Amino acid sequence: MVEITPANFVEHLCKEFNGTVLMTEEQRTEKQNNSLHRYFELIGAAMNESGWEMKRFFSVKPEIEIPWNKERVKENLWKTIQIIMTGKKSTKQLTTKEVNDIYEVFDRHISSVTGVHVEFPKDEEKP
Repeated sequence: MVEITPANFVEHLCKEFNGTVLMTEEQRTEKQNNSLHRYFELIGAAMNESGWEMKRFFSVKPEIEIPWNKERVKENLWKTIQIIMTGKKSTKQLTTKEVNDIYEVFDRHISSVTGVHVEFPKDEEKP
């Protein structure tokens, strides 16, 4: 067996994988997942407080006021952008970079349409 050292690491990889090394992105972390779901709560509350309940986004009867909550934000807003950008249906499949990229698009759109902006929570611990 060949001893792997920092000096021969790349050479070893090239031999093992026939010169092809695939770089993969890291799946979103648990803290990032917690922050993502906390963000859904915060943006939903902020949109409700500013009068942007669901009826202003979707064709529902004007007399029906449906407030945003974590699940409604996730399923009706976030995932719409997520699927278009990544083709992934579950937030569990997202990489750390994809969460950041989707947030940028999501925030830009929500801010421009509603004037509501919520910073993405950082390092959210599990409640």
